[in-house]
Amino acid sequence: MKYPELLARLKSALTVDENEFIALKVFKESKNPFKVLIATIISQNTAESNAFKAYERLELSVGVTPSKLASTPTNIIEEAIRPAGLWRQKARAIKSLAVEVLNGLDLFSLYRDKEEARRVLTSIPGIGEKTVDVYLALFRGDVIPVDTHVRRVAKRLGLTSSSTYVRIRRDLEDFFPPDVRLQAHFYLILLGRRFCKAKSPDCGNCPLSYMCLSRRS
Repeated sequence: MKYPELLARLKSALTVDENEFIALKVFKESKNPFKVLIATIISQNTAESNAFKAYERLELSVGVTPSKLASTPTNIIEEAIRPAGLWRQKARAIKSLAVEVLNGLDLFSLYRDKEEARRVLTSIPGIGEKTVDVYLALFRGDVIPVDTHVRRVAKRLGLTSSSTYVRIRRDLEDFFPPDVRLQAHFYLILLGRRFCKAKSPDCGNCPLSYMCLSRRS
């Protein structure tokens, strides 16, 4: 299997719409790395529709800026982002990131060094590797964040046999060259959402069924 054929098949069947990805929408509208990270934190372990609702509530009730979030009581942040679930954990991460930025963390330049960005940002409680990789992917383009959909699809297609986040990301980045990694990320997510579902995959209509190692007849 070659990546150009795989991407061509995905593009023929799927369309990447920013209204389906909160981090992508915030990136396109603001180009603000702090807002992108906040949106990504909110989107952890929840449906995208819930993330949109929670982010909008936070923007309206508090404001998504480091100064406003750092000075707002945690319980108010929790209430704003409640639709996204895990609101206590996420509110602490949001507030901690806001404080770090106020104390001098420069998110506008940090992404230039991937490993330094991962080291610094994952040291903030509640911010994991996938959240950092979304930030890196949007501002650099050469990173493939691995969410549950990407992990499942990559394994079923035989793009990885690894079980850890870092190794799956490495396998995918070995397969996809830097200039197509961001689009590959979004198309693999959409494939997982539309066809390659966890419990009832729609193999009959999947655009990649003919090359899939796990196809169900």
